[in-house]
Amino acid sequence: MDVKSIIAPIQDDLVVFEDDFKAMFQSSIDIIDQIADHLIRTKGKRLRPALVLLAASTHGKPNGDAIRVAAIIELIHTATLVHDDVVDEAALRRGSPSLNSLWDNHVSVLMGDYLLSRALCLIVLMESREMMQTISQCTERLSKGELLQATHGFDPHITEEEYFRIISDKTASLIASGCEVGAYLTSGSQKIAADFRRYGEHLGKAFQITD
Repeated sequence: MDVKSIIAPIQDDLVVFEDDFKAMFQSSIDIIDQIADHLIRTKGKRLRPALVLLAASTHGKPNGDAIRVAAIIELIHTATLVHDDVVDEAALRRGSPSLNSLWDNHVSVLMGDYLLSRALCLIVLMESREMMQTISQCTERLSKGELLQATHGFDPHITEEEYFRIISDKTASLIASGCEVGAYLTSGSQKIAADFRRYGEHLGKAFQITD
C-alpha cells in the first residue's frame, strides 16, 4: 500500500487543511508575511496533519476542529524545523534555501518562536482543556528532546535508553499528540485517544529511526 492510497479517504480534508494552515500565517508585519510565503512554498510531506485527520476519520468525518488541530500541529512542526536549521547551521531545507540562509539566525529564531506562540494561542481559542494540556505538554517534550540531542545526540557512547528518550521527545511526541487529539475529537473517548497516542508514539519512533 502506497501513501496515496493511505491518505485517499482524507484527501478533501487535506485541501481544507492547506487553506486553514495558510490563514494561520496571516499578519500585518511584512517580514512575517515574507517568511511565511517561503515556508508555505517549501512545504513537506504533511505527514503529521495527515495522521491527525486519519485518526479522526476512524470514528467519523473529520470536523472543523480536527482540521484546525492538524494545522496547529503542522505549525508547531514548522517552528521546530526553523529552530533545527539554526542549530545545525543548515543551508538547505527540502532542497530550497533554509530560512537562516535567506535571512539570519536572529530572524529565524524569532520566527520559530512566533510560530510556536501562534500555535499555542490558537489551541487556547479552541477552549478544550484536554487539547490544551496535550499540546502544551507536547511542546515541553519537544524542547527537552532538542536539548537532549544538543548535549548527547552526537555522543558515540550514548546508551540505547538515552537514544530512545531523545527520539521520543524530539519526534514521536508531536506525532503521538496529533493522533491522540484527532481520535478524541471524533470519538469523545479518552481511552480511544490514549490508544491512538500509544500508536503515534511507536510510529514516531519508527519514523525517526528510519530517517
